[in-house]
Amino acid sequence: MSQAAPGDSDTPSHGPSGSESRRAGPDRPDPSPLTDDELVEQLNDLLRRHAVQLGEHFSSVRIIATQLQADGTRKFQAGAGDYYAQRGAVRAWLVEEEMSRE
Repeated sequence: MSQAAPGDSDTPSHGPSGSESRRAGPDRPDPSPLTDDELVEQLNDLLRRHAVQLGEHFSSVRIIATQLQADGTRKFQAGAGDYYAQRGAVRAWLVEEEMSRE
């Protein structure tokens, strides 16, 4: 049985997110722009959905993404499957990257 990390979800989100209810349509002329918190939630949901989808084919998945901001870089991450396998794979990748640059 796989172990999920705290905060990770192996269950895909169904139904409209908060931002989907703001879409323009015949009865809604122009949606208001997303707040920063809503955008972060939307991007986290996107990563979670893809991690879960990939998890259907792999025993563990860890996605790490960054977004350049005016005041720095924002990090996003999501995972599915065995948490300890995710950590091990990330650590092994990092060690390999560091060794290849020496």
